[in-house]
Amino acid sequence: MITALCLAAILAIALCAQVFPSFLTRIGGSAGEQGLLLFSMFLLYPASSLAAGIAADRVGKRAVLGAGLSCLAATFALSAAVPDIRVRTLAVLLFGLGEGAVESQATAMLSDLSPARERSMLNWSQLMFSAGAAGGPFLLALLFSLHTGATLAAVLWACSALCAAPALGFALPIGRGRTAPGANSAQPAPEVRGRLTATLRQPGLAVLAVAVFLYVAAEMGTASWLAKYGELELGLGAALAPICISVFWAGLSASRILAASLSARVPDAPLLYGSLVLTLAGQVLAFSVRQPAAALAGIALGGI
Repeated sequence: MITALCLAAILAIALCAQVFPSFLTRIGGSAGEQGLLLFSMFLLYPASSLAAGIAADRVGKRAVLGAGLSCLAATFALSAAVPDIRVRTLAVLLFGLGEGAVESQATAMLSDLSPARERSMLNWSQLMFSAGAAGGPFLLALLFSLHTGATLAAVLWACSALCAAPALGFALPIGRGRTAPGANSAQPAPEVRGRLTATLRQPGLAVLAVAVFLYVAAEMGTASWLAKYGELELGLGAALAPICISVFWAGLSASRILAASLSARVPDAPLLYGSLVLTLAGQVLAFSVRQPAAALAGIALGGI
């Protein structure tokens, strides 16, 4: 039950991870203000992911995951209650802090709960993040385009409640004693430090870290501005512009399923080179034309 609630909260996190700053469009915010929010959102995320992993080794994943979800619940509530750019900036700083803890520890806990299926659990959790990132903007576009009367504050309050529910669950003793080893328990600090040191000394790790940094910078730098691009360049309007984000993450979700099925039969290098070619082709198509259908096809190809 708690795992299901946590995955539901992941959908809420993904719902606002890219669209949260673009809410400013609906209240007259500038692109500069949106850029400030995007920067603030990811400022604490790397440190949070690292700190969450270290803390989980000492106090257990449940405690860290509950703290991260509580931080996210507070983030959404704060932004809903006080619609001011300074308060929103503080809110997205807290958002990055909570999201780093939740994304890293939710994936780790799912792997602990099914140790014999660690790889499939990793794929499943990442698929859930992608599905939420695709479904969330689509739901927002649907709400606003159908004139349902939904407000930004109502959406944010709903996200706050959806994150608070599993946070409360992790604070209760439900299911303790039936959890797989590692989900609650902490590991000895010297052993953890030894493994971390050995990992950091592996040859080629620095190059891989730079490659991952560049990849994430390209992915999030593109995805974060797709709603604004759809509004200003494709003429979709503020209500439909989040569809561009949904299309991107839907392509990414499909490719994760495909890559998971091919990984046992196809070496990593051809998959990565093929992904590079598709990404470049998608970027050229998406951003060299102003015809919405063709641009959306390119965005989907880039996601794949």
